[in-house]
Amino acid sequence: MVKLLFRQKHGYNVAVYPDDHEPAHVHVWKDNMDIRVFLDPIEFGENPGFKTADLKRIRKLVTKHKDRLLEQWVDYHGIPCSEGRKRGG
Repeated sequence: MVKLLFRQKHGYNVAVYPDDHEPAHVHVWKDNMDIRVFLDPIEFGENPGFKTADLKRIRKLVTKHKDRLLEQWVDYHGIPCSEGRKRGG
């Protein structure tokens, strides 16, 4: 089951999924679009069509709550976050 972390006034929902994997990230969705946002460092996954203004708002939202989001990701998954984002598979 998705764990909704919060809803933002511009209609963005932020959540973690139970079957997700490292690196630590959240999913932000609005209007049937979902983008992964990696938390350390803050980077976007593939953009499904969010406009530049949306991406700026999402980055600001995640940056503002980064520490809280990392804590909740660790609490939910039970594993510590790796330092920095690991690329590759």
